[in-house]
Amino acid sequence: MRLKKQSAKKVIVAVPLVTKEAVLHIRAIVDDVVYLAMPDPFSAVGCWYREFSQLTNIEVIDSLEKA
Repeated sequence: MRLKKQSAKKVIVAVPLVTKEAVLHIRAIVDDVVYLAMPDPFSAVGCWYREFSQLTNIEVIDSLEKA
């Protein structure tokens, strides 16, 4: 893992929603996973938010460049 190679002492992933399967995969490569909810059934991410509008590719690229 890249962060571990950069001498990170601990890697923690924090997400609002997660599936059981995703937690298993994430925990295999980080030290800890923190999440608010693990809905079962999960269905779709957009079902769990009041506002979950789609972004255009340009909006995503612009946000990534700003970060």
